[in-house]
Amino acid sequence: MASAAAEELKQSQIAADKHPPIKTPSHTIFQSKTTIQREAALNILSRYEEGLKGIKLKTEIEKETGFPIKNMTTFMKSLMKHRPDIKKPARGHYILQKEKDL
Repeated sequence: MASAAAEELKQSQIAADKHPPIKTPSHTIFQSKTTIQREAALNILSRYEEGLKGIKLKTEIEKETGFPIKNMTTFMKSLMKHRPDIKKPARGHYILQKEKDL
């Protein structure tokens, strides 16, 4: 019985490592690593009106989230599919267009 409880605790810790909890006053919400990285990318891009080079954006996202990005191009293509207000005006350069710019 003790080994079953220990195994259950170990499995819940593994799940928590894969999906870090977001703490709110009433409860804890689990988000995927990609969701956390996407939110960080949006926050970072919103701070730079002129946009950002992909390598700098990658470094900032990894520093803010603590998660590595294996393929920045794939990550950004996926993010741009979900958020059409993110544009790639030049090679390796990303910008978040404000609503007045659209």
